[in-house]
This record gives sequence, C-alpha cells and structure tokens, in this order.
Amino acid sequence: GGQIANSCWELYCLEHGIQPDAYL
Repeated sequence: GGQIANSCWELYCLEHGIQPDAYL
C-alpha cells in the first residue's frame, strides 16, 4: 500500500504546486 500512498501524495503535490521532498 505504500506505493499507492506515494502516488496519491505525488499527485496532491503536483496539483498544489508543492515539492514532496520538502515534507519528507
């Protein structure tokens, strides 16, 4: 389930113009 959550998080970041690395 980790990969699915990762994909959703990446999509969320893309939609909001956020860099995932800044939150991990």
